[in-house]
Amino acid sequence: MDEQSDVKAAVNVPEKPGAPAAPTSLAPPTTKMIQAMLAAANMDPEANPHPERLDLQRKPNRHIAFGTGIHFCLGHQLARIEGRCALKSLFRRWPTLALAVDPSEITWRQRPGLKAIDRLPVVAARPAPDLAGTKPR
Repeated sequence: MDEQSDVKAAVNVPEKPGAPAAPTSLAPPTTKMIQAMLAAANMDPEANPHPERLDLQRKPNRHIAFGTGIHFCLGHQLARIEGRCALKSLFRRWPTLALAVDPSEITWRQRPGLKAIDRLPVVAARPAPDLAGTKPR
């Protein structure tokens, strides 16, 4: 891995149960199993303070969702524009969009390496049309 890469890798293998893991070389011992997880890279608190929070204004935002280096996604700008347009349209149409359940009731998919919401129940109350020409209070 070159010095300029935004992505760092290390293998942490505890010597004894309960002992803190010490960084080792990138080549793990043949008796140990590791799993590389791209999604985990975006959860590094050293790269992004409070990575568990959705913060669309985070600066700097050191995520690797679009890859890095020569593998950086050529369509990243289009994906960002599409996401911005979709969210603007959604909230323009339903400005009162809100969760239909308590946040503690939201369930997550049980897939290693990928954190995704299983279901996200929402309620969307559209404002009544202004037939009298006055704005509601």
